Amino acid sequence: MNQHIYKDLILKQHFLPFYRQMKRLYSPNVYLQEDGASYHRAGIPEQYRRSQRVKSLGWPAQSPDLSPIENLWKIAKDRIAKRRHRIKTLEQMGSAISEELSKVSSDLLEKLARSFGNRLDLCIKAKGGATKY
Repeated sequence: MNQHIYKDLILKQHFLPFYRQMKRLYSPNVYLQEDGASYHRAGIPEQYRRSQRVKSLGWPAQSPDLSPIENLWKIAKDRIAKRRHRIKTLEQMGSAISEELSKVSSDLLEKLARSFGNRLDLCIKAKGGATKY
């Protein structure tokens, strides 16, 4: 991944339509949360997000314990690893990820979202160190 691919493929093609839909459905107070990956913070994606008026949350670097999406990626990764057939191409991986994420229940998503307060508490208790998440 690099900043050009991130902007053109992820932000422009996938994220922005989703972001606009969420703002229409829920409220204008919808925010993007990204980790500290270099391609997230690079100039081209940053400028594009600003030009599209995307609201972003400040997020501490190296903080996967605070991000419920990391648990969702782990679930998808574990499910894909259990498949009998090995993935050999990028297209196969994309299909496998889409398939597994489409199977995720709204109950699981709500559970992950509700865990955020507990994640914060544990992170504070660990003085910013690693937690069970």
